[in-house]
This record gives sequence, structure tokens and C-alpha cells, in this order.
Amino acid sequence: MYFKYLLKNKLKIVWCTRLARAIDQQDREKIQEEMMGLGPDLASSLEQLYAARETAKERQKNMERSIRKEARRLKDESSDRFEDRDRVRRGPVIDEDSASGWLKGSYLHILEF
Repeated sequence: MYFKYLLKNKLKIVWCTRLARAIDQQDREKIQEEMMGLGPDLASSLEQLYAARETAKERQKNMERSIRKEARRLKDESSDRFEDRDRVRRGPVIDEDSASGWLKGSYLHILEF
């Protein structure tokens, strides 16, 4: 069964392999022109190949977009979590030096002893 499939599609396999092995864009274009000239079967295969390539590019772009979106969401969540954790850990901000009078000159009394 597998061999029947290969034999049935041998021209597609040969030409698509040649196309994949093309060295540069000029060589690729030459092979594509030859494929178009050999009949509608190879031309439709070429069109299917382009359609598959375009959908693969779209899938790749969508995947990249979703990864970036998820990364931004995780970054925002983690920064919010760290801010909350720091607030809980520190508690209210109290300037102990100013509350004890240290900055008001009371340290002079200690030096006078």
C-alpha cells in the first residue's frame, strides 16, 4: 500500500525534493517554472505547498504573539506579587530616628555626658 502511494505520487516527490534542495532563489524559481509547465497536477502541488508554507508562517506568528502576551502577563503578575510581599514584609513606613528625636538634637545630650 505504501509503495502504491509512492509510485502514484513519484513526480510530486521528485519535483518537491528538487525544489527543497535548490541552492538559491534563482534555482528555486527555475524549478517552479518547470513544475508549472509539466501539467496541472504539479502546478496544484506547488500551490498546495505555498498554501501550507503560508499557514505554517501564520501559525508561527500566532504562537509568537501568544508567547509574548503570556510573558507580559506573567511579568505583570510577578511584579504585583513582589510589591504586595514587600509591603507586607516592611509594614508601615516609620522614620524611627525622627520619632525618637534623634534628628532633633537629642544626640547632643549623649555627647555631653
